[in-house]
This record gives sequence, C-alpha cells and structure tokens, in this order.
Amino acid sequence: MQTTDKRLRTGGLWMVDIPDAPDRLDPNDRAAFEAEEVFAIPVWPRDGRSEPVPVLTAVPFYGVRTADDFRPRIRAFVETAVPIAQERDTGNRPRALLGIPPIGFGRGGANLRKGDVIRMLLDEARTLAAEFGVDIAIALRDDAKAYALAQHLRKTQGVDAWPELNSAEMEHARRLGTLALSGRLVPFMGAGVSVSAGAPSWPDHAQLRPAL
Repeated sequence: MQTTDKRLRTGGLWMVDIPDAPDRLDPNDRAAFEAEEVFAIPVWPRDGRSEPVPVLTAVPFYGVRTADDFRPRIRAFVETAVPIAQERDTGNRPRALLGIPPIGFGRGGANLRKGDVIRMLLDEARTLAAEFGVDIAIALRDDAKAYALAQHLRKTQGVDAWPELNSAEMEHARRLGTLALSGRLVPFMGAGVSVSAGAPSWPDHAQLRPAL
C-alpha cells in the first residue's frame, strides 16, 4: 500500500517511492480514483514484470475525525490487492503477503492519533487477513516509537494471535521467546532461508573456496 489523496498530489511520498507511478497508472483507474469512485488502484509493473505491485490508497480528503475513517480505505486496498497477489508467485509462502504502512501519519491527518490508528490497524488487519486468507504485515519503517506502541497494543488487546497453536505449542513458543530475549537462542537455518536473503548458495560457496 502507498497512501496519497484523491488528487494524486505531486511531490508526495508515493512519487518518491515510485517515481514513474504516473506513467504506470491505468487512465480509467486514475479517473475513478480522482472521482472517489474507488479508494485503491494498482500501479502496474513495467512490461509485465513479476515485481511487487504497489496499490495507491486514498486517505480521507476532507480530514480525519477518528481512526475508523481509514477502515473503508484499508478494506478497499485489500480487495484490490488480493486478486493481484493470488495470481503471482508467492515463493514458499502458503499465503500471499500484503503490506500496510501506518496510514494517515505525516500529512495524512492522523499524526496526533497514532495510538488510535495503530490499534485500528491491528484490528482491521486481523479481520481482513482471516476474511481473505492472506497475511498482512504492518510496516512501520524506522519509527521505533510507533513499533514499540504497536507491540504493546498487540500484547495487551487480549486477542489470541495464534489460534492454530495448542497449549503445549504455545508454551514451547513462549519458552523459545524467553531464550531469544535473554540471548540464549541459537537458530540453525537451512540454505533455503539464507539464499532467499541473498547469501551464496552451495554452488556459489564451492566457487568461493580457495584452490588447494
């Protein structure tokens, strides 16, 4: 998700992140977006490339009264993004992954309501992820305070974030978490994890070894 307003204001962050976005928008999508007939439109890849598809999502144009004003915008984003994501290769992920920024922060009208917005985002992400069968990540960029607040709210909302785990599995997960926090957990991961992160594969390692 990339947020903007219905005017697609020049100079917004969406144009910093996707500088060629105006040339990649379908003219019909753009007209509907500017008329507020839709709240979300995709920025299609160049030449059909298999790259992530940003979805421009409009914040309320005439101001924000409560964090709930963003809910229909987030739903519009998910409804637009899900069909696109499901047609693309998800790698080894069992479900498509969608990313949502802290909508409304900055110039979006909710900078003074960060707690309410993050609380709403957590709630809406859980609801829409279950409804559409996707994973939704809330991307807080480099905002350490917002991240700490999100973690606090997630832990204190009293919602079971892992209903698929039984009590023994939850206890095991808590034990691993405690070990990780104390610096006593050493993960062993296979080549599939490291290669996807950009590390050399086994053939690459063989080429890197010095000759004997």
